[in-house]
Amino acid sequence: MLDPSLPLTVLLVTPDPALADRVRTHLAEDPWAPINIESVASIDAARRVGRHTSIRAMIVDGDGVGAEALEALALNRDHPPLVVLSGDKSTRMGLAAIAADAADLLTPAEALHGLLGRAVRHAIALSEAERRLRDIALTDQGTGLASRILFREILTRTEARARRTSEFFAVLFVGISGARIGDALDDQDLDDIVGSVGRRFTADLRASDMVARFDRDKLAILIDSMKDPDAIQTVVEKIGAVAQTVSAAGEDLDVHVGAALFPTHGFGADMMLAQAAAAMVRARDDNRNALAFY
Repeated sequence: MLDPSLPLTVLLVTPDPALADRVRTHLAEDPWAPINIESVASIDAARRVGRHTSIRAMIVDGDGVGAEALEALALNRDHPPLVVLSGDKSTRMGLAAIAADAADLLTPAEALHGLLGRAVRHAIALSEAERRLRDIALTDQGTGLASRILFREILTRTEARARRTSEFFAVLFVGISGARIGDALDDQDLDDIVGSVGRRFTADLRASDMVARFDRDKLAILIDSMKDPDAIQTVVEKIGAVAQTVSAAGEDLDVHVGAALFPTHGFGADMMLAQAAAAMVRARDDNRNALAFY
């Protein structure tokens, strides 16, 4: 979280030395804490500086660099939180600032009469809040495993790549049941159990594979694409063996895995997940096996 009492380093992009001096003087007297300014004359120079320093935010002189430069900046969102200064009231400048994901658009007069420091700190705080929300969305907070949202996103991308390269991949659906699940006293207990099982699977997978928490007591596993379908099946069977080991470990847990192979068993994230879930139910109903293919 941004501490407003700590000094910041901000990159100012302007070809106007007089404006750079005015902004530097103004922000050095910021009532919260001094804001240190590094100055460059162009967006291209800003990209080079930003890659090698701890710049926390960027102020761009829209009038100096032009709307076209801001539009180019919008094509590459890998830049610090942004505040744009411009006296240009044209629609193009406003749209360029929006496209570049600027947190604020101020006239130079507004900026130099007390608003610029606040706008910079707001831009940084907003960026950090958005990053935290992304982290929350992509990670299951109870287990630390990947979230359902992230799993579906990676699954969609994996299928698109597999279609291009004519490769194979697998989706596994894992159900966790047993007396230990039933005896879980609260959500934290359940989180610990599900997270522990998920990490057992993760230990036997490649870095490119994924284990995600898909539901309260269920996991989803993505076995990343391979050229050889037999290799995919070997990995899936390895996961089935891990499930069998967990179920037989005397921990009052029953773990069942259903598997669907692409393209053999279906296309699209929804269909692949549905086929894997159906196979998991069949494995659960057949007490002899921890794994079933669709």
